[in-house]
Amino acid sequence: MSDPLHISAMKNKKNTIDWRIWMRAIRPFAYPASIVPALLGTVLGYQSTGTINIMYALIMMLGVLFTHTGANLLADYADYKKGVDRMGTFGGSGVLVEKLLQPSRVKMAGLICLFVGALSACFFIWQLGSAILIWILIGGFCAFFYAMPPLELKYHALGDILVFIAFGIGLTTGAYYVQVRSVEMPIFIMSIPFGLLVIAILQANHLRDYMDDKAAGIVTSIGLLGMRYGRYSYSCVIMIALLSSILIGCYLPMGKGAYASVITLPLALRCIKLVHNSYANTKMQLRDLDAMTAQFAMLFGLSMILGISLYRFL
Repeated sequence: MSDPLHISAMKNKKNTIDWRIWMRAIRPFAYPASIVPALLGTVLGYQSTGTINIMYALIMMLGVLFTHTGANLLADYADYKKGVDRMGTFGGSGVLVEKLLQPSRVKMAGLICLFVGALSACFFIWQLGSAILIWILIGGFCAFFYAMPPLELKYHALGDILVFIAFGIGLTTGAYYVQVRSVEMPIFIMSIPFGLLVIAILQANHLRDYMDDKAAGIVTSIGLLGMRYGRYSYSCVIMIALLSSILIGCYLPMGKGAYASVITLPLALRCIKLVHNSYANTKMQLRDLDAMTAQFAMLFGLSMILGISLYRFL
C-alpha cells in the first residue's frame, strides 16, 4: 500500500516544479521594460497636478503587467512554432524547446493574460471615456501582432519600431493621460530615452542570435545591418538615450533632474565594450548581453524618475 504522506509530498514537489517552469516562461525579469515607463508617466502626472490617483495607477500597472506577460508567452509560442527557438539557441525562455510545457498551454496562457489586460482597459474606458481607446488599441496591437500571424511584425525587422511605440511613447504617455486626462508634447519627448533603451534590449537579443535568426529565415534590424553596423547601431542607441536625458533635464521644465540618469554611464560603457569586443565566438560572448542591457535600462529609468522627483523638492 502506498504511503499517503509520500503521495502528498510527490504532488507538492510536482506543483513546485510546475510553478518554477511557469515563472521561467513568464520571464518576470523583463517587467522593468513596462513598469519603468508606466511609472515615469505617473510621476510626470504628479508633477503636473500635485496629486496622484493611486487606484488608477495600480490598475494600470496590473493591466500593463498582464499584457506584457501575454506578449512574452505568445512570442515564445510563435518563435518555437517558426523554428526560431530550437536546441542550441539562447532565445526565449526555453521551456518549449526543452518540452517542459505544451505549446498549446503556453499559447492559451498568453491569450488569457491579454484578456485580463483587456479587462483593465475596459475599466479605463468606463472611467475616462473613449479618448483612452487609442492607447489601448496600440498596446493590444503591439502585444498580439508582435509575433503572432498574420502580421508577425518582429520577423520583418519591425520589432524595434514596435517596442519603441509600445514601451516608450505608449506606456509613458498613457500613464500620464490616466492621471491628467490630457497629454502635452514634453511628455512625448520625455518618453524617448527609455524607449530607445528598450530598442537596445531588443538589439542585444538580435546581436546574440544573429546567425540563428539567419538560419531560421527571419529578418531583424540587425539582420538588415549586419553584425558590424549592428554593433554601431546598438552603441548609438544607448548613447543617444543618455544624451537625450541630459538635454531633457537641462531644457524641459517638467524634466528637470532627468540628467541624473548620467550616473548609469559606466554600465552603458560596459555593455558597449562587450559588444565591440565580441568578434570571435560572438554567440557565446553575447549570451548575457540582453540581461546586462535590461539591467542598465532599468537603472537608467529609475535614476531618471528619481532625479525628476527629487528636483521638485529642491
